[in-house]
Amino acid sequence: MNTVFKSENYRLRKSKELWIMALILVGFQAVGAILGIVMANIGSLVGDAGGAGAAESFVESFIKAPSDPIFQLLFVAIAGSLIIKLYQSGAAKQLVSCGCKRGNVILGQFFSFTAAFSTVLFVSAAAAGAATLINGGAFFPADFHVARLLMALVGMVLSTASLSALFLLVAHLTGSVPATVFAGIGLLFGAPFALMTLPDFLKPELIGKFLLTNLQQSAVDMTASTMKQLSGMGLLVLAIAALLVLSQCVFNRKEVK
Repeated sequence: MNTVFKSENYRLRKSKELWIMALILVGFQAVGAILGIVMANIGSLVGDAGGAGAAESFVESFIKAPSDPIFQLLFVAIAGSLIIKLYQSGAAKQLVSCGCKRGNVILGQFFSFTAAFSTVLFVSAAAAGAATLINGGAFFPADFHVARLLMALVGMVLSTASLSALFLLVAHLTGSVPATVFAGIGLLFGAPFALMTLPDFLKPELIGKFLLTNLQQSAVDMTASTMKQLSGMGLLVLAIAALLVLSQCVFNRKEVK
């Protein structure tokens, strides 16, 4: 697994797509900060006191980064592309032929993707927090606890890990970039809308609580109870484990070319 991790980590560091993703995310936050300043100035000119200042703090903006639709959309496109390239380049065949166990290939990919995209996530989160500060927000929220912040930071990493595990499975199942992107968008953004069409006797509200995006939000929610946040984190860990097992099952049955 260590060999696969080092190989994938090197490939990700050299990937232009990953750096472009980071630049796009930071760019969006910079645009948001500029727009916030413009709107605040317009509000002060027309005498709208409520238009000035920011309701959130740096910490609140920081921990919301995993649920940013732009981050998730870019993750779908770039992660799917990078996973498929492993097969198109023949690297997967080389790893297996060199004696690497297929389970270790999956775990190596999972940890390298989680590390790389978590780095991008924290850069984007810092940019979001900086934009909040620029627009007059405080650094800490009013009701702040260090322990809850540490839990939220772990939740952010688990959120990225869950996306990595999900797209490993999807990419191994589909085998193509367009299909992976299409399926990823459907799973992340289409599932909540699909639940709205379910009849009440199927308990769509209960099912919705176990959607991956909702579990990610629960894992970083510092305003919820400690037990609710911990349960969100625990369910994410179970989801990650299940997705990795499924990915290995698919990979074991896959002919590596």
